[in-house]
Amino acid sequence: MADGAGNRPLNGSANSQARGGDALVPAQGGGAPLSFANLQRIALAELALRSPKGFVGGGGPVLTTGDAQPRPFVEVALLFGQAVGGGRPIQRALVNLQAQGRDHNCDAVVTVELLEYQVKVGTVIVAYGTGIKYLDLSVPAAQ
Repeated sequence: MADGAGNRPLNGSANSQARGGDALVPAQGGGAPLSFANLQRIALAELALRSPKGFVGGGGPVLTTGDAQPRPFVEVALLFGQAVGGGRPIQRALVNLQAQGRDHNCDAVVTVELLEYQVKVGTVIVAYGTGIKYLDLSVPAAQ
């Protein structure tokens, strides 16, 4: 769904991720649609391949695809990372999102959604996510 300025989410609608399973529409209009989870995995795999050993993204919290074991957590912050034009804007947007998570002391960033905006200077990719902090269950709760 595009607004008057030509802004549109990569997956076709802002609420499609909440419904789950909607396919992403490639920005240039060609090729087969990708699911959100597959696009996220591709971006993270590319990031891991191009990073030095032991380095994950921007040194921030993990970007989770939901495949990890569920653990109790609290939401810390709503975050976004963006990249304007250039090469590999999705990767840079995700790295910037990790940096925001690190700055907010998050353990992980979940429910990442990628949006594409057309502006005068080019294409802007924005990665939105929720920063979380895992609860430490080894410390007994105060009574």
